[in-house]
Amino acid sequence: MVAADLNDAESLKKAFHGANVIFGVTDFWQGMHSPANHEEAKARGVTINEICYEIGVQQGKNIVDAAAATLETLDRFVLSTLSDAKKWSNGVIQWNLHFDAKWKAVEYLREEYPELEKKTSLLQVAFFMTNWQSSPAMRPVKQDDGTYILSIPMSGDAKIPMVEPRLDTGHFVKALVQAPPGKNLIGAASYLSWNEWCEIWSKIHGKTCRFEQSDRQDLEDAIPGGVGKELADMFQYIGEFGYYGNDPSVVWPRDVSTSNGLVLILGLLI
Repeated sequence: MVAADLNDAESLKKAFHGANVIFGVTDFWQGMHSPANHEEAKARGVTINEICYEIGVQQGKNIVDAAAATLETLDRFVLSTLSDAKKWSNGVIQWNLHFDAKWKAVEYLREEYPELEKKTSLLQVAFFMTNWQSSPAMRPVKQDDGTYILSIPMSGDAKIPMVEPRLDTGHFVKALVQAPPGKNLIGAASYLSWNEWCEIWSKIHGKTCRFEQSDRQDLEDAIPGGVGKELADMFQYIGEFGYYGNDPSVVWPRDVSTSNGLVLILGLLI
């Protein structure tokens, strides 16, 4: 084990030295918990989201720079990313910063390191099924009659690629390591609408849960300071343009054949 810091490019180079496989992941949301970041946002007159965006973009560049320094030993670089919301929404979505920050690393890789790109595949990890456990904004709320309502500002019928990150991510990464490079994989184990999600939640918990589309302003008001606006833009993007923006280069688990001829199939994606 070699310790490294995403914000310290030199520490990443030391950690990656001699590696034949690298899986790189930036961390947008961790920056929200730093008092220093909040102080900087206040001093500069910007939102905490914008600070985290800058940090995420730099982390992505640091990972790419460090991976490029290992070309002699490197067989495969798998970079975790998300779709370019501004591009695929034709500029409609401007505040889905945690998506856009991750894609900046892809642009940087392609512009600066064409030889590294030849050994690279992308992994767009799908929407976390478990977000409801950590985020009140995505949690079913108990009603007076004992039932539950999930309120999110998008259609309950729109399909969303979903994943259980702790159980599924390793399978996606392993498949991309074993498959030829050049993939842009949606790491999804299921493809559900919120109405279907509520049906599953109800069955598992033995409760009645139904979906109601909320107004995005409710989310912005509930989480002020930019975070609510970011989440509202994310849901609008997913609902109107798709989680991956309908990027034609995207492939699904069923499309990825590994070097031994196996096809990665998880959950409902069959």
